[in-house]
Amino acid sequence: MYWVEGRLLVEAFFASEMGAVDPQRTIESCFLSDSFLASNPEWVGFSMLDASKLCVLSDSVFLDCSALESPDGVGLLVRHLESGQGLFDSSAALSQDFLVLDRLQDPGNLGSMIRSARASSVGTLITLLGSAEVFSPKALRGGMGGQFGMRVFEGADPAALLSIVQGHSSRPILIAAAAPSCGGNSLYAASTQSILSGDRPIGFVFGQEGGGLAQDWAQSPSVQRVSIPQDDSVESLNVAAAAAIILFERRRLRLSRQG
Repeated sequence: MYWVEGRLLVEAFFASEMGAVDPQRTIESCFLSDSFLASNPEWVGFSMLDASKLCVLSDSVFLDCSALESPDGVGLLVRHLESGQGLFDSSAALSQDFLVLDRLQDPGNLGSMIRSARASSVGTLITLLGSAEVFSPKALRGGMGGQFGMRVFEGADPAALLSIVQGHSSRPILIAAAAPSCGGNSLYAASTQSILSGDRPIGFVFGQEGGGLAQDWAQSPSVQRVSIPQDDSVESLNVAAAAAIILFERRRLRLSRQG
Protein backbone atom coordinates (compact mmCIF):
# COMPACT_ATOMS: atom_id res chain seq x y z
CA MET A 1 0.00 0.00 0.00
CA TYR A 2 1.05 3.59 -0.44
CA TRP A 3 0.01 7.10 0.57
CA VAL A 4 -1.37 9.66 -1.91
CA GLU A 5 -1.51 13.12 -0.36
CA GLY A 6 -2.69 16.50 -1.56
CA ARG A 7 -5.85 17.55 -3.33
CA LEU A 8 -4.24 17.67 -6.77
CA LEU A 9 -2.90 14.09 -6.56
CA VAL A 10 -6.02 12.72 -4.91
CA GLU A 11 -8.26 14.15 -7.62
CA ALA A 12 -5.85 12.90 -10.30
CA PHE A 13 -6.31 9.43 -8.79
CA PHE A 14 -10.09 9.77 -8.97
CA ALA A 15 -9.94 10.93 -12.59
CA SER A 16 -7.80 8.03 -13.79
CA GLU A 17 -8.76 5.11 -11.57
CA MET A 18 -12.35 5.36 -10.43
CA GLY A 19 -13.83 4.86 -13.90
CA ALA A 20 -11.25 2.38 -15.16
CA VAL A 21 -12.53 -0.83 -16.73
CA ASP A 22 -9.61 -2.81 -15.26
CA PRO A 23 -8.33 -0.79 -12.29
CA GLN A 24 -4.89 -1.59 -10.89
CA ARG A 25 -5.42 0.28 -7.65
CA THR A 26 -8.13 0.49 -5.00
CA ILE A 27 -8.74 2.93 -2.14
CA GLU A 28 -8.53 1.48 1.35
CA SER A 29 -9.24 4.73 3.24
CA CYS A 30 -9.59 8.45 2.63
CA PHE A 31 -8.35 10.76 5.39
CA LEU A 32 -9.60 14.33 5.76
CA SER A 33 -8.70 17.05 8.22
CA ASP A 34 -11.38 18.97 10.09
CA SER A 35 -10.52 22.18 8.24
CA PHE A 36 -10.60 20.52 4.81
CA LEU A 37 -14.02 19.06 5.56
CA ALA A 38 -15.35 22.42 6.75
CA SER A 39 -13.98 24.29 3.74
CA ASN A 40 -15.05 21.76 1.09
CA PRO A 41 -18.56 20.51 1.89
CA GLU A 42 -19.24 19.74 -1.81
CA TRP A 43 -15.88 18.08 -2.54
CA VAL A 44 -15.98 15.70 -5.52
CA GLY A 45 -14.56 12.85 -3.45
CA PHE A 46 -17.73 12.52 -1.41
CA SER A 47 -19.65 11.32 -4.46
CA MET A 48 -16.95 8.83 -5.45
CA LEU A 49 -16.23 7.12 -2.15
CA ASP A 50 -18.18 4.86 0.13
CA ALA A 51 -18.80 6.64 3.43
CA SER A 52 -17.20 3.73 5.29
CA LYS A 53 -13.84 4.63 3.75
CA LEU A 54 -13.85 8.22 5.04
CA CYS A 55 -11.91 9.09 8.20
CA VAL A 56 -11.88 12.61 9.62
CA LEU A 57 -8.87 13.69 11.71
CA SER A 58 -8.18 16.80 13.71
CA ASP A 59 -5.86 19.26 11.97
CA SER A 60 -3.07 18.53 14.45
CA VAL A 61 -3.28 14.76 13.97
CA PHE A 62 -3.36 15.13 10.18
CA LEU A 63 -0.29 17.36 10.34
CA ASP A 64 1.54 14.72 12.37
CA CYS A 65 0.67 12.08 9.74
CA SER A 66 1.47 14.25 6.74
CA ALA A 67 4.61 14.02 4.61
CA LEU A 68 4.18 17.67 3.52
CA GLU A 69 5.25 20.87 5.24
CA SER A 70 1.91 22.55 4.52
CA PRO A 71 -0.70 19.82 4.00
CA ASP A 72 -4.08 20.74 2.56
CA GLY A 73 -5.85 18.08 4.59
CA VAL A 74 -6.68 15.21 2.26
CA GLY A 75 -4.95 11.89 1.57
CA LEU A 76 -5.65 8.37 0.36
CA LEU A 77 -4.34 5.03 1.52
CA VAL A 78 -4.21 3.02 -1.71
CA ARG A 79 -3.67 -0.66 -2.35
CA HIS A 80 -1.89 -1.59 -5.58
CA LEU A 81 -3.32 -4.74 -7.11
CA GLU A 82 -0.12 -6.59 -7.90
CA SER A 83 0.43 -7.71 -11.47
CA GLY A 84 2.61 -10.74 -12.03
CA GLN A 85 5.34 -10.87 -14.65
CA GLY A 86 3.16 -13.20 -16.71
CA LEU A 87 1.08 -10.18 -17.67
CA PHE A 88 4.01 -8.60 -19.53
CA ASP A 89 3.16 -10.66 -22.59
CA SER A 90 -0.45 -9.51 -22.65
CA SER A 91 -1.48 -7.70 -25.81
CA ALA A 92 -2.59 -4.67 -23.81
CA ALA A 93 0.73 -4.12 -22.08
CA LEU A 94 3.18 -4.44 -24.96
CA SER A 95 1.13 -3.79 -28.07
CA GLN A 96 1.56 -0.04 -27.61
CA ASP A 97 4.57 2.08 -26.66
CA PHE A 98 5.98 1.35 -23.21
CA LEU A 99 8.67 2.70 -20.91
CA VAL A 100 11.36 0.57 -19.25
CA LEU A 101 13.40 2.07 -16.42
CA ASP A 102 16.53 0.24 -15.32
CA ARG A 103 17.57 0.81 -11.68
CA LEU A 104 16.78 4.53 -11.58
CA GLN A 105 17.55 5.70 -8.05
CA ASP A 106 16.23 9.26 -7.93
CA PRO A 107 12.45 9.30 -7.39
CA GLY A 108 12.34 12.87 -8.71
CA ASN A 109 13.85 11.76 -12.01
CA LEU A 110 11.54 8.78 -12.11
CA GLY A 111 8.50 10.97 -11.53
CA SER A 112 9.56 13.46 -14.19
CA MET A 113 9.98 10.65 -16.73
CA ILE A 114 6.56 9.26 -15.90
CA ARG A 115 5.02 12.69 -16.45
CA SER A 116 6.72 12.99 -19.85
CA ALA A 117 5.64 9.46 -20.76
CA ARG A 118 2.00 10.14 -19.99
CA ALA A 119 2.10 13.46 -21.85
CA SER A 120 3.49 11.65 -24.91
CA SER A 121 0.79 8.93 -24.78
CA VAL A 122 2.89 6.08 -23.35
CA GLY A 123 0.57 3.85 -21.35
CA THR A 124 2.76 1.14 -19.77
CA LEU A 125 5.63 1.50 -17.29
CA ILE A 126 7.99 -1.33 -16.34
CA THR A 127 10.75 -0.86 -13.78
CA LEU A 128 13.57 -3.35 -13.42
CA LEU A 129 14.85 -4.76 -10.13
CA GLY A 130 16.65 -2.13 -8.07
CA SER A 131 14.64 0.88 -9.27
CA ALA A 132 13.12 3.51 -7.00
CA GLU A 133 9.49 2.96 -5.98
CA VAL A 134 7.02 4.24 -8.55
CA PHE A 135 4.47 5.24 -5.92
CA SER A 136 6.75 6.84 -3.34
CA PRO A 137 5.61 10.34 -2.26
CA LYS A 138 8.44 12.09 -4.13
CA ALA A 139 7.88 10.09 -7.31
CA LEU A 140 4.14 10.79 -7.17
CA ARG A 141 4.75 14.52 -6.80
CA GLY A 142 7.35 14.47 -9.59
CA GLY A 143 4.95 12.62 -11.87
CA MET A 144 1.98 14.80 -10.91
CA GLY A 145 0.03 11.57 -10.53
CA GLY A 146 0.84 10.38 -14.05
CA GLN A 147 1.39 6.92 -12.54
CA PHE A 148 -2.34 6.56 -12.03
CA GLY A 149 -3.09 6.55 -15.75
CA MET A 150 -0.53 3.84 -16.58
CA ARG A 151 -0.22 0.08 -16.39
CA VAL A 152 2.61 -0.30 -13.89
CA PHE A 153 4.84 -3.35 -13.37
CA GLU A 154 7.59 -2.99 -10.77
CA GLY A 155 10.68 -5.08 -10.06
CA ALA A 156 10.92 -7.01 -13.33
CA ASP A 157 13.86 -9.35 -13.85
CA PRO A 158 15.94 -7.88 -16.73
CA ALA A 159 16.70 -11.15 -18.55
CA ALA A 160 13.16 -12.51 -18.20
CA LEU A 161 11.56 -9.30 -19.39
CA LEU A 162 13.87 -9.04 -22.39
CA SER A 163 12.94 -12.59 -23.39
CA ILE A 164 9.21 -11.83 -23.10
CA VAL A 165 9.51 -8.65 -25.17
CA GLN A 166 11.53 -10.42 -27.87
CA GLY A 167 8.88 -13.12 -28.22
CA HIS A 168 5.83 -10.85 -28.15
CA SER A 169 3.47 -11.06 -31.12
CA SER A 170 3.45 -7.30 -31.71
CA ARG A 171 7.26 -7.33 -32.31
CA PRO A 172 8.12 -4.25 -30.21
CA ILE A 173 11.25 -2.32 -31.13
CA LEU A 174 13.55 -1.59 -28.18
CA ILE A 175 15.34 1.76 -28.16
CA ALA A 176 17.82 2.63 -25.41
CA ALA A 177 19.14 6.11 -24.75
CA ALA A 178 22.95 6.31 -24.85
CA ALA A 179 25.53 9.06 -24.47
CA PRO A 180 27.09 10.07 -27.82
CA SER A 181 30.43 8.68 -26.62
CA CYS A 182 28.84 5.22 -26.24
CA GLY A 183 27.90 4.94 -29.90
CA GLY A 184 24.55 4.28 -31.46
CA ASN A 185 22.56 6.16 -34.07
CA SER A 186 21.68 9.80 -33.75
CA LEU A 187 18.10 10.51 -32.75
CA TYR A 188 17.84 12.51 -35.98
CA ALA A 189 19.41 9.92 -38.32
CA ALA A 190 17.13 8.71 -41.09
CA SER A 191 17.09 5.15 -39.73
CA THR A 192 16.02 6.31 -36.26
CA GLN A 193 13.44 8.70 -37.62
CA SER A 194 11.94 5.88 -39.68
CA ILE A 195 11.54 3.74 -36.55
CA LEU A 196 10.08 6.56 -34.49
CA SER A 197 7.53 7.46 -37.15
CA GLY A 198 6.49 3.84 -37.74
CA ASP A 199 3.54 1.83 -36.48
CA ARG A 200 5.31 -0.88 -34.50
CA PRO A 201 5.23 -0.38 -30.70
CA ILE A 202 8.43 0.93 -29.16
CA GLY A 203 9.90 0.10 -25.79
CA PHE A 204 11.86 3.14 -24.60
CA VAL A 205 14.64 1.98 -22.29
CA PHE A 206 16.54 4.30 -19.93
CA GLY A 207 19.36 3.19 -17.68
CA GLN A 208 20.56 4.10 -14.23
CA GLU A 209 21.88 7.59 -13.63
CA GLY A 210 25.63 7.30 -14.18
CA GLY A 211 25.60 3.50 -14.46
CA GLY A 212 23.79 2.90 -17.71
CA LEU A 213 21.89 -0.23 -18.66
CA ALA A 214 22.00 -3.66 -17.06
CA GLN A 215 24.35 -6.03 -18.89
CA ASP A 216 21.51 -8.14 -20.33
CA TRP A 217 20.11 -5.09 -22.09
CA ALA A 218 23.35 -3.30 -22.92
CA GLN A 219 24.73 -6.33 -24.79
CA SER A 220 21.53 -7.46 -26.48
CA PRO A 221 21.42 -7.12 -30.28
CA SER A 222 17.67 -6.54 -29.90
CA VAL A 223 18.25 -3.18 -28.19
CA GLN A 224 19.04 -0.29 -30.52
CA ARG A 225 21.10 2.51 -29.00
CA VAL A 226 20.07 6.07 -29.78
CA SER A 227 21.98 9.21 -28.80
CA ILE A 228 20.97 12.86 -28.70
CA PRO A 229 23.48 15.15 -30.47
CA GLN A 230 24.87 17.64 -27.96
CA ASP A 231 27.78 19.95 -27.33
CA ASP A 232 31.04 18.06 -26.74
CA SER A 233 31.70 20.03 -23.58
CA VAL A 234 28.90 18.14 -21.81
CA GLU A 235 29.31 14.42 -21.11
CA SER A 236 25.63 13.54 -21.07
CA LEU A 237 22.14 14.82 -20.44
CA ASN A 238 20.13 14.22 -17.30
CA VAL A 239 18.18 11.01 -17.84
CA ALA A 240 14.81 12.72 -17.37
CA ALA A 241 15.71 15.39 -19.94
CA ALA A 242 16.87 12.73 -22.41
CA ALA A 243 13.62 10.82 -21.93
CA ALA A 244 11.50 13.89 -22.63
CA ILE A 245 13.40 14.66 -25.85
CA ILE A 246 13.19 11.11 -27.23
CA LEU A 247 9.57 10.51 -26.21
CA PHE A 248 8.35 13.74 -27.74
CA GLU A 249 10.32 13.18 -30.93
CA ARG A 250 8.28 9.99 -31.30
CA ARG A 251 5.08 11.93 -30.68
CA ARG A 252 6.07 14.73 -33.09
CA LEU A 253 6.79 12.31 -35.91
CA ARG A 254 3.59 10.33 -35.38
CA LEU A 255 1.50 13.52 -35.33
CA SER A 256 3.19 14.83 -38.47
CA ARG A 257 2.02 11.69 -40.31
CA GLN A 258 -1.56 12.51 -39.38
CA GLY A 259 -1.25 15.92 -41.00
